[in-house]
Amino acid sequence: MVLLIKFGKQEHLEQLKNGIIHFSPIELFQEDPTDFRGDKMEGKHYIDTSKPFRINGTDISMYIKEAVVSYELNCPVCSFSASLLSYNNCHMVSEGEYAPNDDFIAEMRKFGDYFLIFNAFDFIDSLAKEFEITGCGYEYHPMVYIDKHNHELVRGYFDTKSEDQKSTAHLFVKDTTNSYPLQNEWRMIFLDHSNHYRLDGTSGINLRTDFSTQMPIFSTDQLGTLRCTKEYLYK
Repeated sequence: MVLLIKFGKQEHLEQLKNGIIHFSPIELFQEDPTDFRGDKMEGKHYIDTSKPFRINGTDISMYIKEAVVSYELNCPVCSFSASLLSYNNCHMVSEGEYAPNDDFIAEMRKFGDYFLIFNAFDFIDSLAKEFEITGCGYEYHPMVYIDKHNHELVRGYFDTKSEDQKSTAHLFVKDTTNSYPLQNEWRMIFLDHSNHYRLDGTSGINLRTDFSTQMPIFSTDQLGTLRCTKEYLYK
């Protein structure tokens, strides 16, 4: 079992419980002014300006302070994010029993006063049915955290990907700046090849699916009381 935790407003989590799943366009996070959700480098990478850039034999790279690579896909891309319950954000509190880390709890309070835990496989299955009907491509992974100024690490990340994976690999890597790694993010994206869904600016879209869960919604203040065995932790 893989468990996901979604944080937010109670009314939004009630919608999620009943199969209404909100996806946001990637551009929303590039423009978000907060330091915990916003990321100007979302889906982008820095160009290594230490490499020469010559015109008529003159290297002008020294005049370029910062440059980025933006990846353009030929269709709208939207994402859904949640936190993974894993060894990255939990620690052992007694023999065979684990609890969330304090820094994870503090970080996720920024996202909302309530949280919902749900089964990732049920969630994925419900969306797979929806996207197969609408002809959308989709992909899901835990996020990878890399110092995007470390060009060698970034190249190494892409080198591990197949040619097919490289077209969307930039959507599953985040910088190690701010507190992003504490969030232990899991992400699902869909690519709307036929423009089936009508996006309202950067506000995103609510998809109605057959997903549902009877899991109760808890206050974020109660997250510190969570206890589970290793079987519930993503490896």
